[in-house]
Amino acid sequence: MAIQTFDFPMHKVAVEYPARGKAVTLGNNWDYTVKSHTPVAKKFMLNFTAMRFFDPLKTLTAQEEQYSLQALEDFYLAHELHETFLYPHERYGAIAVKFFQPLVIPEGITAAEGLHSGIQIVLKQVSVS
Repeated sequence: MAIQTFDFPMHKVAVEYPARGKAVTLGNNWDYTVKSHTPVAKKFMLNFTAMRFFDPLKTLTAQEEQYSLQALEDFYLAHELHETFLYPHERYGAIAVKFFQPLVIPEGITAAEGLHSGIQIVLKQVSVS
């Protein structure tokens, strides 16, 4: 199966770098830090303002698919925490990632026709072998 691309672009993203290397405190509060030789595995925190469940009988346009909570849920179920996919980052380009945490779908907004807000997803960069 070809590696899929995460095609849900309507979100804000924060990037978190992991602590790397090893620091040892020596006498008189001197720190000795050893440089890490492993690749950086950044985390990407995605925040979606709103997504929605559309009528399941409706054929969605490509733009509606990008807002579809059902399409996002299907994408998650196809990958869960173990399958790699590509995340197109605006600055770093296409990055190989996995879901870092299970998908959580928050409560819907009352009388908003399937609209949900406050959706957060965390992805972790992985190396591709």
